[in-house]
Amino acid sequence: MRARIHWKLMLTYVLVIVTVVIVIDLLAGYRTRRDQVDRLQEDMVGQARLAGALAQDRLIQGMPADAVADSIGRLIHTRVTLITAGGEVIGDSEVETSALPGLENHGNRPEVLQALGAGFGSVIRHSATLKTDMLYLAMTMPESSRQIRILRLAKPLAFIENMFEQTRSSLLTASAVGIL
Repeated sequence: MRARIHWKLMLTYVLVIVTVVIVIDLLAGYRTRRDQVDRLQEDMVGQARLAGALAQDRLIQGMPADAVADSIGRLIHTRVTLITAGGEVIGDSEVETSALPGLENHGNRPEVLQALGAGFGSVIRHSATLKTDMLYLAMTMPESSRQIRILRLAKPLAFIENMFEQTRSSLLTASAVGIL
């Protein structure tokens, strides 16, 4: 009789511990991912300001918009897109110049609309062009930047997802060892 009660208590404790570990895993994972995305967004704001100043300078010198996007993209290791006030993409560091006319209008993209309303905008969404989840950050350009109205940066979230999975794996391993 005592043995049965002992096993019932032991099973109850194990279930409580497993439940707590799962809750901690979910909360820690969510928090880690959110913190990393916030940090990436802060870095991208600084990059956007520098890229905007550099783009404006190069555009004033007469450099073609797509060449500007390509050169800045290489410098900061980030996808750079230059968009007109009408939403037309006239420069993209990940798209060949010849393919630019085939891109859909970007005027209704959430980050572009936010930037037009507040100067900056950011959103996480799936890229139809690159077929991966990306963090997009857009900012308005000064009126003197020829026809370019929006500079947009985009970074894939794959490395954050990888870090998230590594953290989760470590937490689950440590929890399993602790339970045993």
